[in-house]
Amino acid sequence: MPMFVHARHKFYWTNDEDLIGFQSVAEKLPGWKRQAREDYQIDS
Repeated sequence: MPMFVHARHKFYWTNDEDLIGFQSVAEKLPGWKRQAREDYQIDS
């Protein structure tokens, strides 16, 4: 009986070409938090 093997492709959440991924999110997070505090008038 023949055995069939299916190749699986790995998909990653980062893309070096478009600068998308966890590193770019980590770099922008402080600015987003600062903007949210200003928008919602939250004292930190």
